Amino acid sequence: MQRLSKVRVCFLSGIFSLGCISIFASVCGISVLYSFVKPATTILIIVMLVCFSKKPLSKPSILTFVSLVFCLMGDTLLLKESFFIYGLAAFLVAHLVFAYLFFTLVDDRYFLSTLTLLTLISISYYIFLLPNLGNLYLPVAIYMVCIVIMSWQGIRAGMNRTNNANNLLVIAPILFMISDAILAFNKFYLPFEWSALPILGTYWLSLTLIVVAMSEDSTKHQEQLTSW
Repeated sequence: MQRLSKVRVCFLSGIFSLGCISIFASVCGISVLYSFVKPATTILIIVMLVCFSKKPLSKPSILTFVSLVFCLMGDTLLLKESFFIYGLAAFLVAHLVFAYLFFTLVDDRYFLSTLTLLTLISISYYIFLLPNLGNLYLPVAIYMVCIVIMSWQGIRAGMNRTNNANNLLVIAPILFMISDAILAFNKFYLPFEWSALPILGTYWLSLTLIVVAMSEDSTKHQEQLTSW
């Protein structure tokens, strides 16, 4: 991976700062500040992708952009408890687009053992949460299937690449799964103080790693991945 430029360090510092403010606002119950800073953090991640991707945007960069926009929609919708199902749907679409993005970056090695492990973990966690899911048992099940597929494809993409930036893709989907798992635990099983710290921290770190990987790799794949 190329040495981080000063501009990129500024972006990463901004994302970190906004993320900390957002977590602080959530923990302290400052809803007005939280409603502004939470989506602003994701917007800054999107801006970083656009700034550091080769122009015109390659197919991976475009897919990453679309996924991040749906993540932003999910962030905004989840600000209201009554919009939870719509926020879940937005993130579901984001996961599907991410899964397709990662699929375009891999060869014919499938890493079925990884898929099996992710599936077993997700089924076990779903069974653990099931008594508390109520009418959301089906949407949550569908969502978990999508995030397993996304994570599997992301890990495949990372393990199929020799580029250090793409190796970040092994870490990013795992962080996304951890974020969603903690969110589900907090919402459906046992709410706990400071839940915003692990939930949002792992979530934004996951998105940032994906953006770094895609912006670093966009030049390399500019010509290989132009067909739709």
